Amino acid sequence: MASQRRAVVLIVARDVRHEVLVDPWGAVLVDDYVRVMERFGLEPFTDELLKALPSPNKLMRRRVVFCHRDLWVIADAIRRREPFYVLTGIMP
Repeated sequence: MASQRRAVVLIVARDVRHEVLVDPWGAVLVDDYVRVMERFGLEPFTDELLKALPSPNKLMRRRVVFCHRDLWVIADAIRRREPFYVLTGIMP
């Protein structure tokens, strides 16, 4: 069985340091998404990116997807009709 990997995000609030565990199962409510985005190098999902995708899915259109990492690379590959692969890292 593959080991479960979890990301630990260190959040500083009111001069008190505490760790927030971020995992794919949503074990914790995150109260500072900006800090999580900065920690993982994520970019906000913008109107410009939405227009660059030829057929964005419902979650993107409804803004459930609010950040990404390197989605511009995929949008460019789609535009140029080049192959690409997506690796989510959640499960094999």
